[in-house]
Amino acid sequence: MKILQNKSRGQVSMGAMALLIGLMILGSAMVSYIFYESKWTVKEQKTTVAFQLAEAATERGYWEISQLSSPTANIPISGYNFDQEYSDLSGGSYAIEISSDSASDIIITGIGRDNLKKETREIESLYENGSGGKNAIVGGGGVDASGTNMHVEWGAIISQSSMTANSSRLHPSLWSSGEISPFDTANTPSNCDSPNCWWWHAYDPNLPPMPSLNFTYYENLAQSEGASPCGGSYYTNGSRSGSCSDLSGNTYYVTGNWTSFDGPIFGNVIVLGDMTTPNGVLSGEAISAAMPQNAWAQYCNDWNFYLTTYNDTYAQSHYPSACPGLSSSYLSSPAITYPISPAVQGLLYVGGDFTGPNGGGNSVLTYGVLMVSGNVHLNSNSHVAVYYDANVGDNLHVTKTSYSRVEWQEIQPIWPSGLP
Repeated sequence: MKILQNKSRGQVSMGAMALLIGLMILGSAMVSYIFYESKWTVKEQKTTVAFQLAEAATERGYWEISQLSSPTANIPISGYNFDQEYSDLSGGSYAIEISSDSASDIIITGIGRDNLKKETREIESLYENGSGGKNAIVGGGGVDASGTNMHVEWGAIISQSSMTANSSRLHPSLWSSGEISPFDTANTPSNCDSPNCWWWHAYDPNLPPMPSLNFTYYENLAQSEGASPCGGSYYTNGSRSGSCSDLSGNTYYVTGNWTSFDGPIFGNVIVLGDMTTPNGVLSGEAISAAMPQNAWAQYCNDWNFYLTTYNDTYAQSHYPSACPGLSSSYLSSPAITYPISPAVQGLLYVGGDFTGPNGGGNSVLTYGVLMVSGNVHLNSNSHVAVYYDANVGDNLHVTKTSYSRVEWQEIQPIWPSGLP
């Protein structure tokens, strides 16, 4: 019996020792886990701070370009060329680069780093010029583009109010801060032609404001150009009426209305009041219009139309069934042209309401930008066409350039070599 009792005690002792060893191992693992979890938490906090600093950098860059009338003309900008480290925010420092990939768009790159210089994050954002770039029609008081035979090519239609569209026309892209009839009249999410949202966007709270044209610039330009071949002067302190054929490239500036307007005019037409056109075919001058290299993006919802209408041989071979996607950097050949006969080649600005022609076959109203502070009426049986000209949209004279962020991405962070 004593021997059995001793064996029993030995077994208990061995079990207790095994349990103790197990607890020690588990305890060691728990200590290690807590240690590394604490370390991971600190790292996560540091990388979050770095990301927030990178975001702050892009916001500061946006503030800088919003203060300039022509940011692309000022690049590189001192302090915004990865040539200065900013440490005005807690948690670390950041640097900013403002660059451009075109005559109108801006790229803002922000890089942030925590105060121990352990974690770095970098963000690249593309800001699009909303002052006229890529927009064929800009309406401040609303746009009625429901004409059964009217069409808009190569640029978007923008309305700061509401819009009425022709549902049978599957292009271009439509943007409105209010409703777009007949697609969305009740602010119903997702407020676009989901799932791709390639065509229309209603109730958009982020539309850039109407471009702030530099009217003093255009007024002085017209006054300096003297007498017009259409009678009177290029500058009219009052109203005009009737057609005008002038291919000089000069600017017309009218402080009142222009009724029964017709062309052809090569140059800017600024009318501070209302404008009306006669019904029927407008008078135009035949040209081979250069298609903007990013015009394809207006046709993602109508891709077959684009491929069969415009001679983009690269897109025809590389994207035969669908557009490359709105985030693509694809640019078509700059040599692609299309024959049109516009009544106005340049900026057509109307400070009041614009009423276009009805009936009478296909008439090209503008090759440039149509900008109307009031209401745009291209409805009923309108046959008018509007073509966007990137050269006009990229070179508007404004008192303040308006930009909106269209895309962003986080990139591999590389702290600028010239900074500490």
